[in-house]
Amino acid sequence: MRFTFVILLFCCLGADAQMIIKAHANYRPFVAAAPGANLLLDDYPNAAAAYSLRKLDKDYTGSAIRVRRSNDNAETNIGFTSSGDLDTTALKSFCSTFNGFITIWYDQSGNGRNAIQNTAANQPRVVNAGTVERRNDDVSIFLDGSNDNLQSNYSFNSAVSIFGVVNVVGTSSSNRIGLYHNSAFNIGMQSLNDWGIQVVSDLAAVITTSAGIQQFTTGILPLTTDASYLIYGNWNGNNTVVKYGRNGTNATNSGTTASNLRTGNTSPVFYTGYTSEFIIYPSDQSSNRTGIENNINDYYNIYWNGDFTGILDDYPSSAAAYSLRNLDKDYLGPLIRVRRSNDNAEQDIYGDYYGNLDTVGLKNFVGANSGFVTTWYDQSGNARNATQSTATSQPRIINSGTVERNFNKPTVRFDGSNDNFAISSISITTYSLFFAYSRPSAGIGQALLSTTSATQWFIQSGGENKIQDVTIGVSETINIFTTNGQLISLFKEGGVLGGSIFRNSSSLALTNPTVGTTYTINRLGVRDEGAFFLNGTISETIIYTSNQSSNRTGIETNINTYYSIY
Repeated sequence: MRFTFVILLFCCLGADAQMIIKAHANYRPFVAAAPGANLLLDDYPNAAAAYSLRKLDKDYTGSAIRVRRSNDNAETNIGFTSSGDLDTTALKSFCSTFNGFITIWYDQSGNGRNAIQNTAANQPRVVNAGTVERRNDDVSIFLDGSNDNLQSNYSFNSAVSIFGVVNVVGTSSSNRIGLYHNSAFNIGMQSLNDWGIQVVSDLAAVITTSAGIQQFTTGILPLTTDASYLIYGNWNGNNTVVKYGRNGTNATNSGTTASNLRTGNTSPVFYTGYTSEFIIYPSDQSSNRTGIENNINDYYNIYWNGDFTGILDDYPSSAAAYSLRNLDKDYLGPLIRVRRSNDNAEQDIYGDYYGNLDTVGLKNFVGANSGFVTTWYDQSGNARNATQSTATSQPRIINSGTVERNFNKPTVRFDGSNDNFAISSISITTYSLFFAYSRPSAGIGQALLSTTSATQWFIQSGGENKIQDVTIGVSETINIFTTNGQLISLFKEGGVLGGSIFRNSSSLALTNPTVGTTYTINRLGVRDEGAFFLNGTISETIIYTSNQSSNRTGIETNINTYYSIY
């Protein structure tokens, strides 16, 4: 369970020194479940087996794990706190400065199907030299990919649904996450004639079932190393429907149906990585999937699932919206698609649990290389994605392993030479535009947004440091060349002379006001004829085909609260 704070220190002499602690914009304090309150298995009962480092059933009175201490091989059971978390105080007290290994992961389903490993060399680790193993700030179990695994006495030959929290470390084509069965259900090992979720060479997770040379694969959803995922596997019991998902999304069925449920491996294959929870149902839980996954995600804070509202929930009906944060609680898609420079591989990058860009997954995918944005996804619901298929014209998000930043947040960097995005046409007469951007270098005519008419564009710098919108007019002289960035808002009522331009919520005087006409927006970061490229960064662009003047203060406050622009 994570808590995110920004701590601001203001130092001064005397007794009036202050420390201000500011919570994350989407911070929601964790409230421990009241005694007797329902937990996951209370709301979604009848699991065949349930292994977790948190309490899953309000009536469960047993321990979470049994741990062996490395220095003397002593063992003890570790239970839960009153809040339902693993009792790490007791765990650290028992292990001291030594390692702690799992001998039993207790089944909380009530069926007694404990996952056990009696061989010391094969036991997964939960404490490393006195430090509790953690991923995504949550307690986790580490499996070394060599021989670590836990085995239960549960096997299945009919419908099954499996939910797991994992953090993949190994990149080998033989790495297996470990949702498998044969004569026993294994966590961390795929053995002969097993079924399960595996990790292949491109770090994609799939479900495989095969008979002889036949293979059934439910498609590919990429997993990056050292990032946490909630994975889901479902089989309906008759070899006609096999599903795989991760972080609330679904893979596409892309294989051939097998005649029976087995993989036919000839030797064990082990998983390298971490896990915190596995829940297995002996039935098709497709109808309960969302509820089960939301429960798991609310505890482990793995991915954005709409638990928090965004700016588009408060100020809806935008024509297009591009950002490196989640803007709408109902938008669960990726924020950007990124191309890796060393091999041109591409991957979608989503928001994290709090709605921020998943920079952990982004950096893990790109590595020490540079990353370029091929698609900036539209969160308005209108599918007007901003795209760039030409590699040399793709704006940058990572520079040699370092995330591009402005306002101390991730941003998209345009090089001023040829970087830009194409946008599906947006016809505007009356409109409102909001831009969080930076323009650190001078240069006449650098455009943020353009229309299909080469003589019309929005927000460009004239030779006198002005903002020009041909449908509104030209602003007073201002300092538009600032590394720190600014928030620009524009409002135009169709058929009316002039309009309004605001910089950092302050109104700018206009010269040469115009009436304007109907225009069609089609590019971001350049004028339409392929000149006047932006040399700077854009973090967020929201386009309304309506006059949002009455909502200006609220929209600007939301953007400024997140980015701390002014």
